[in-house]
Amino acid sequence: MNLICVEDGIDSSKDSGKLMIYVLSAVTEIEGLEKQHRQLTGAKARLGQQIDSLDIMDKFYEKKY
Repeated sequence: MNLICVEDGIDSSKDSGKLMIYVLSAVTEIEGLEKQHRQLTGAKARLGQQIDSLDIMDKFYEKKY
């Protein structure tokens, strides 16, 4: 089975088309990994801020967290 994209000039039956599909797939995978990294970094930063703001002397500490 071959993929032909007339608008972008990609034809997977040719070597250049196969290469283009591999490159685009790799770029997509890298972008997904970068997005995941940004999400994890943001979550870690938010958790760090919450931990830094904890006051163990607060009598409601255990109920809040």
